[in-house]
Amino acid sequence: MHIPKELKAINAGAFDYNDIVEFQVTDGNKYFNTLEGVLFNANYTKLIQCPQNKKGVFRIPNPVRQIVKSAFSCCELDEVFIPSSIGKTLPCFFEFSRIKKVVIQECLMVVRS
Repeated sequence: MHIPKELKAINAGAFDYNDIVEFQVTDGNKYFNTLEGVLFNANYTKLIQCPQNKKGVFRIPNPVRQIVKSAFSCCELDEVFIPSSIGKTLPCFFEFSRIKKVVIQECLMVVRS
């Protein structure tokens, strides 16, 4: 999925139920970035969407402070590493995922709303 330079906002759930393998962001986009095909805001503090057909292992980078609701829905990753930089977060970002293993670094507090 290609994110053009002009795109400024993406609604929650915009990429639900799709066959996206990776995201790509056009150079010069001030609002979005990617790492290993995963979509983030420009400064990597918010993980927006993991492609649903992404395979293997993914380590969420330390700058991330927020994971968007359902960011990993329907994902087929083998393993996800969540850094302690996430802080308080909701467990719903994994709803309907097929992730086999989630590794949470210490100091992460998962709360239910």
